[in-house]
Amino acid sequence: MWRISTSQFAVMEVLDVEQDDRFFVLEVTKGRTVASVLRDRYKRKLLETEQKSIEKKVRDFLDVGYPFIRYFHLTAEGFNRATGLCANTNISAPDCLHLATALEARCDVLVTTDAPFLEEAKEYIETCQPEHVHDVLIRLGFQIA
Repeated sequence: MWRISTSQFAVMEVLDVEQDDRFFVLEVTKGRTVASVLRDRYKRKLLETEQKSIEKKVRDFLDVGYPFIRYFHLTAEGFNRATGLCANTNISAPDCLHLATALEARCDVLVTTDAPFLEEAKEYIETCQPEHVHDVLIRLGFQIA
């Protein structure tokens, strides 16, 4: 048996993307230009009902679609590791949190679609894009049914 782990921070990022998407759609539907919406994307104001709807959508998607995912919470030591990574690498702060989480959770492989992050993180952990997980797990000796 092997397990899949992610961080609560990853869930926060998904929520953020979904809120941005909802804001964009609502504003364009009101007749605003794409350029004007993109300029104001950091000023999004969603109603509480919209926020709750997005949270439910994301939670349902994760809980129903991926019930096998374990959520890992960084300890203070893990946050210190993330800070050290941020200070001493070219990895973005959010990705430092992801990498520190993977390291603290003792993951064998970090999987992401972010090619620059893959390149930087491979110094610390085995990395791959989702389409290569099977091959990497086989190479690492995992039994795949």
